Amino acid sequence: MVPALRELFTNGFGHVRLVAWDLDETLGPEGGWVSGSLSSYISNREELKDTIRWLDDNGVESIIVSRNSGFCDAEYAPSVRAAKRLGFQGAAHCPRRRKTNKAALASEMTGVPVENILLVDDQAVECRHAAAAGGQAIFVPHGPAIHTVPQGRFSLYVLNRHTGRVNRINV
Repeated sequence: MVPALRELFTNGFGHVRLVAWDLDETLGPEGGWVSGSLSSYISNREELKDTIRWLDDNGVESIIVSRNSGFCDAEYAPSVRAAKRLGFQGAAHCPRRRKTNKAALASEMTGVPVENILLVDDQAVECRHAAAAGGQAIFVPHGPAIHTVPQGRFSLYVLNRHTGRVNRINV
Protein backbone atom coordinates (compact mmCIF):
# COMPACT_ATOMS: atom_id res chain seq x y z
CA MET A 1 0.00 0.00 0.00
CA VAL A 2 2.93 2.33 0.58
CA PRO A 3 3.58 2.95 -3.17
CA ALA A 4 -0.08 3.85 -3.74
CA LEU A 5 -0.09 6.26 -0.79
CA ARG A 6 3.24 7.73 -1.85
CA GLU A 7 1.65 8.51 -5.23
CA LEU A 8 -1.38 10.13 -3.59
CA PHE A 9 0.72 12.16 -1.17
CA THR A 10 3.04 13.30 -3.96
CA ASN A 11 0.16 14.33 -6.23
CA GLY A 12 -2.25 16.34 -4.14
CA PHE A 13 -2.46 15.03 -0.59
CA GLY A 14 0.87 16.38 0.67
CA HIS A 15 -0.99 18.67 3.08
CA VAL A 16 -2.54 15.70 4.94
CA ARG A 17 -1.24 15.32 8.51
CA LEU A 18 -3.63 12.65 9.79
CA VAL A 19 -5.15 9.50 8.30
CA ALA A 20 -8.32 8.41 10.09
CA TRP A 21 -8.98 4.73 9.39
CA ASP A 22 -12.33 3.00 9.66
CA LEU A 23 -12.16 -0.59 10.93
CA ASP A 24 -14.90 -2.94 9.70
CA GLU A 25 -14.49 -3.78 6.01
CA THR A 26 -11.76 -1.13 5.70
CA LEU A 27 -8.95 -2.70 7.72
CA GLY A 28 -10.60 -6.08 8.21
CA PRO A 29 -12.27 -8.48 5.80
CA GLU A 30 -15.82 -8.08 7.07
CA GLY A 31 -17.98 -6.25 9.53
CA GLY A 32 -18.62 -7.37 13.01
CA TRP A 33 -15.42 -7.07 15.07
CA VAL A 34 -16.58 -6.40 18.59
CA SER A 35 -13.73 -7.36 20.87
CA GLY A 36 -10.88 -9.79 21.17
CA SER A 37 -7.69 -9.72 19.17
CA LEU A 38 -7.75 -6.63 16.98
CA SER A 39 -4.48 -7.64 15.31
CA SER A 40 -5.93 -11.00 14.23
CA TYR A 41 -8.95 -9.24 12.70
CA ILE A 42 -6.86 -6.85 10.58
CA SER A 43 -6.04 -7.98 7.04
CA ASN A 44 -2.31 -8.20 6.35
CA ARG A 45 -1.27 -6.50 9.57
CA GLU A 46 2.45 -6.46 8.69
CA GLU A 47 1.75 -4.42 5.56
CA LEU A 48 -0.55 -2.18 7.61
CA LYS A 49 2.25 -1.65 10.15
CA ASP A 50 4.63 -0.78 7.29
CA THR A 51 2.06 1.66 5.90
CA ILE A 52 1.53 3.35 9.27
CA ARG A 53 5.30 3.51 9.78
CA TRP A 54 5.77 5.11 6.34
CA LEU A 55 3.04 7.65 7.11
CA ASP A 56 4.60 8.40 10.51
CA ASP A 57 8.06 8.80 8.94
CA ASN A 58 6.49 11.37 6.61
CA GLY A 59 4.84 13.36 9.40
CA VAL A 60 1.38 11.82 9.09
CA GLU A 61 -0.34 10.33 12.13
CA SER A 62 -2.79 7.41 11.93
CA ILE A 63 -5.78 6.82 14.18
CA ILE A 64 -8.83 4.56 14.13
CA VAL A 65 -12.23 6.25 13.91
CA SER A 66 -14.69 3.38 13.89
CA ARG A 67 -18.34 3.34 14.86
CA ASN A 68 -17.71 -0.22 16.04
CA SER A 69 -18.87 -1.00 19.60
CA GLY A 70 -15.40 -2.37 20.37
CA PHE A 71 -14.32 1.25 20.85
CA CYS A 72 -16.94 2.02 23.50
CA ASP A 73 -17.17 1.69 27.27
CA ALA A 74 -15.22 -1.17 28.87
CA GLU A 75 -13.83 -2.29 25.50
CA TYR A 76 -12.30 1.10 24.72
CA ALA A 77 -9.04 0.90 26.71
CA PRO A 78 -8.05 -2.60 25.53
CA SER A 79 -8.97 -1.69 21.94
CA VAL A 80 -6.78 1.42 22.05
CA ARG A 81 -3.87 -0.58 23.47
CA ALA A 82 -4.26 -3.09 20.63
CA ALA A 83 -4.42 -0.27 18.07
CA LYS A 84 -1.23 1.27 19.46
CA ARG A 85 0.57 -2.09 19.18
CA LEU A 86 -0.26 -1.97 15.46
CA GLY A 87 1.26 1.54 15.21
CA PHE A 88 -1.83 3.74 15.45
CA GLN A 89 -1.46 6.81 17.64
CA GLY A 90 -4.91 6.20 19.10
CA ALA A 91 -8.60 5.67 18.47
CA ALA A 92 -11.68 7.83 18.85
CA HIS A 93 -13.87 7.00 21.82
CA CYS A 94 -17.27 5.64 20.85
CA PRO A 95 -18.00 7.50 17.59
CA ARG A 96 -21.19 5.43 17.21
CA ARG A 97 -22.84 7.62 19.81
CA ARG A 98 -21.89 10.82 17.99
CA LYS A 99 -23.69 12.29 14.99
CA THR A 100 -20.57 14.18 13.89
CA ASN A 101 -18.70 13.08 10.78
CA LYS A 102 -15.54 11.04 11.27
CA ALA A 103 -13.18 13.75 9.99
CA ALA A 104 -14.59 16.21 12.53
CA LEU A 105 -14.28 13.60 15.29
CA ALA A 106 -10.66 12.97 14.30
CA SER A 107 -10.00 16.71 14.32
CA GLU A 108 -11.61 17.10 17.73
CA MET A 109 -9.54 14.22 19.11
CA THR A 110 -6.17 15.30 17.70
CA GLY A 111 -6.39 19.04 17.09
CA VAL A 112 -5.50 18.50 13.41
CA PRO A 113 -7.68 20.74 11.20
CA VAL A 114 -10.25 18.83 9.11
CA GLU A 115 -8.68 20.04 5.86
CA ASN A 116 -5.51 18.14 6.86
CA ILE A 117 -7.34 14.85 7.48
CA LEU A 118 -7.75 11.92 5.10
CA LEU A 119 -10.48 9.42 6.00
CA VAL A 120 -10.20 5.84 4.71
CA ASP A 121 -13.62 4.18 4.89
CA ASP A 122 -15.85 1.62 3.15
CA GLN A 123 -19.00 3.73 3.55
CA ALA A 124 -19.66 6.32 0.84
CA VAL A 125 -21.79 8.44 3.17
CA GLU A 126 -18.92 8.71 5.67
CA CYS A 127 -16.56 9.73 2.86
CA ARG A 128 -19.00 12.31 1.51
CA HIS A 129 -19.48 13.83 4.98
CA ALA A 130 -15.71 14.04 5.55
CA ALA A 131 -15.22 15.81 2.23
CA ALA A 132 -18.19 18.14 2.81
CA ALA A 133 -16.55 19.18 6.11
CA GLY A 134 -13.40 20.13 4.19
CA GLY A 135 -11.38 16.94 4.52
CA GLN A 136 -10.75 14.28 1.91
CA ALA A 137 -11.51 10.58 1.82
CA ILE A 138 -10.54 7.33 0.19
CA PHE A 139 -13.62 5.19 -0.40
CA VAL A 140 -12.82 1.44 -0.44
CA PRO A 141 -16.08 -0.42 -1.21
CA HIS A 142 -14.44 -3.67 -2.32
CA GLY A 143 -12.75 -4.99 0.80
CA PRO A 144 -9.81 -4.08 2.99
CA ALA A 145 -7.90 -0.97 1.91
CA ILE A 146 -4.57 -2.75 2.28
CA HIS A 147 -5.56 -4.86 -0.75
CA THR A 148 -7.82 -2.61 -2.81
CA VAL A 149 -5.88 0.68 -2.78
CA PRO A 150 -2.76 -0.78 -4.43
CA GLN A 151 -5.03 -2.35 -7.07
CA GLY A 152 -6.60 1.04 -7.81
CA ARG A 153 -10.01 -0.16 -6.63
CA PHE A 154 -11.05 2.96 -4.72
CA SER A 155 -12.54 6.41 -5.18
CA LEU A 156 -11.54 9.77 -3.78
CA TYR A 157 -13.96 12.21 -2.22
CA VAL A 158 -12.85 15.83 -2.20
CA LEU A 159 -14.52 19.18 -1.77
CA ASN A 160 -14.50 21.51 -4.76
CA ARG A 161 -13.74 24.75 -2.95
CA HIS A 162 -15.03 26.87 -5.87
CA THR A 163 -18.48 25.28 -6.07
CA GLY A 164 -18.80 23.93 -2.52
CA ARG A 165 -19.77 20.53 -3.97
CA VAL A 166 -18.26 17.18 -3.05
CA ASN A 167 -16.68 15.40 -6.00
CA ARG A 168 -16.21 11.65 -6.22
CA ILE A 169 -13.22 10.72 -8.37
CA ASN A 170 -13.09 7.11 -9.49
CA VAL A 171 -9.52 5.88 -9.73
